[in-house]
Amino acid sequence: MPKYYVKIITNDNKVFEQVVNAQDEMHACAVTWERLRIMPKGTSWKVGELGFDEHDDDIYFGGAEVAENLAKYRKKKK
Repeated sequence: MPKYYVKIITNDNKVFEQVVNAQDEMHACAVTWERLRIMPKGTSWKVGELGFDEHDDDIYFGGAEVAENLAKYRKKKK
């Protein structure tokens, strides 16, 4: 599995960074959520394979999109 660098910025500007092994970018968000249990509402998620700095191929997700996919991920896990 590839290594992903996940950076979460909350609505009160707290920043969390995690390095995870995952199948894809959204799976990386799910793995990070399982570790940190940060409520996705009002957050921004940046996922990349090159580090926490900004890169052209980084993927960005809104908290609502992550929350929606967390439900799907948790169903698959059961």
